[in-house]
Amino acid sequence: MPSSSSRPQADSAVLLSELTLKPAEQILDSDHVVAVLDFAEATRDEGSRDPRHVVTGLPSLFPESVREVWRSPMPVSIGQDGAVDWVSGQFGLFATTTAHVPPGRDLAEISRKAWSSLLDTVAAMGCPHILRAWNHVPLINAGNGDDERYKRFCLGRYAAFESHRYAEGRFPAATAVGNSGDALVIYLLARSQPGRHFENPRQVSAPAYPRRYGPRPPSFARATSSGEGRLLFIAGTASIVGHRSCHPGDLTGQLAVTFDNIDRLLETVLGPEDACRGLDVVRVYLRDPKHLAAARKSLESRMPLAKAAYLYGDICRAELEVEIEGVRRL
Repeated sequence: MPSSSSRPQADSAVLLSELTLKPAEQILDSDHVVAVLDFAEATRDEGSRDPRHVVTGLPSLFPESVREVWRSPMPVSIGQDGAVDWVSGQFGLFATTTAHVPPGRDLAEISRKAWSSLLDTVAAMGCPHILRAWNHVPLINAGNGDDERYKRFCLGRYAAFESHRYAEGRFPAATAVGNSGDALVIYLLARSQPGRHFENPRQVSAPAYPRRYGPRPPSFARATSSGEGRLLFIAGTASIVGHRSCHPGDLTGQLAVTFDNIDRLLETVLGPEDACRGLDVVRVYLRDPKHLAAARKSLESRMPLAKAAYLYGDICRAELEVEIEGVRRL
C-alpha cells in the first residue's frame, strides 16, 4: 500500500491512463496506482475505502466491467483532508470528494461546500492549478428553469471558484454528467504549475454563456494540457455549436457535430497533421443504452485506434443524447 505524506513530490512525470477489466482490489495492490475509477452504480463502502478507489455512479455499457486506471511511474502517497481524499506523487495531485444529496436540499450549497473543500485541499497541498475535473451529479436534469439541478450545481461551483479567487482563465477542462444514486461525486487532477487551457472556435466559451443557461455560467475550459505538455485533456464535448444544442432527438446528427467539435479543438491545439490521430482514451456518455451500437460504430469509424468506455449517464442538457471526452498523449 502507498505511504502517507503531507505534500506532493516534484510533478514532472506523466500520468498514464488505461482501461482494464481487472478487479479493483488487484489493481490497487500496486503503489504506482493513482486512481481506479469504477463505472458502477453504488458508492463504495465507506468503512473499507481506499482514497484511490472512486465509484462514479455511472454504469458501464461496454465493456460491462471496464475500469479506468491512472498510474504514476513513481510510487504515490495517500491521505485525507476532511471530506477530501488525496493521492500525491510526481504526477501532481489527485483529489476526490463525495457528498450526499438528500431530497429537498439545495444542490448549489452542497456543490459550493464540496468544491470549496477541494480548492482548500489543492492549495494546502501545493498544487493549486487544476488540470481536469469530473463532476457526477445525481438527477442532473431534474427541476425547471433556474431550479434545474445542473444550474444549481453550476451556481455552487462558481461561488466556490469566486471565493477562492479562481478567475475565468484558470477554469480547468471539466465534465458534468448525471449519475445514479444520491451522491455528488467530484474528482480532479491538479499540479503545482499551471497547464494551458483552450477553447473551441466553433463554440462560445462556457463562462460566456448567456443568462438562459442559469444564474451563473458553467465554469470550465474545453481542453487543458498538462504543464509539461505531454497530455491533453478534452472536456466533455457534445452537439453544441456556438452555445446552442444541435439536432435534438437525432443521435446521428449529434454524433456528427460532437466529432466535428473534437476535430476542430484538436486542430486548434495541435495543428491539422497531429490532430488526425484523434484521442487515445475515450469516454462516451449515453443517455439511452439503446444507442450503444450506433455510438460504437461512429467512434470506431472516426477514431479507430481509441480505447473507449461507454457509460450510462444523463447529459447536462436534457435535449442531448451523447457526450464524449478523452485524453490525447502528446
